[in-house]
This record gives sequence, structure tokens and C-alpha cells, in this order.
Amino acid sequence: NGLSGLAGLLWRDGRLAEAEATLREGMGLAPEVFGRDAPLTIQYRADMANLLAEMGRRAEATPLLRESLRAARASPRMGPSHGATLL
Repeated sequence: NGLSGLAGLLWRDGRLAEAEATLREGMGLAPEVFGRDAPLTIQYRADMANLLAEMGRRAEATPLLRESLRAARASPRMGPSHGATLL
């Protein structure tokens, strides 16, 4: 995914505010394009949660990560034994 890849590059480059904006854009588009609980949509939420945690914004990150985990466990394409739900 282009936005996800760009966000990752910005994140690794230390451009966290730009990475956040890019992930937020992807989070807004992914549910419309792929579905609310599609793996890519779930991954956007998890990536945003991890970025927010790295930025010291754990109060924002925690509910987002919990929602990502819940959705991944419930997803027929992922489920409770999928690697994304175990790591």
C-alpha cells in the first residue's frame, strides 16, 4: 500500500508528525475501500497505535491497539491464531 509504505518511511526517518498524518489518511480511506475489519484496515489502526505509543501518547494508543487486536481476532481472514494477534 502506498500510504502505508510512505508512513513507514517517514516514521523511520523520524518525521513522526508526517507519518501520523499519512497513517490517519490511510485509516480514513481503508475502511471505505477494503472494509472496516479487513486486514489492511486493522493494520493501519495497529500501526497508528504503535506510532502514537512511540510519540509518548499512550492514552491515545491503548484503545486503538485494543480495537485492532479485537478486530484481528474476530476477522475470518486473521483469527485468534494469526501471527498479528499473537505478537
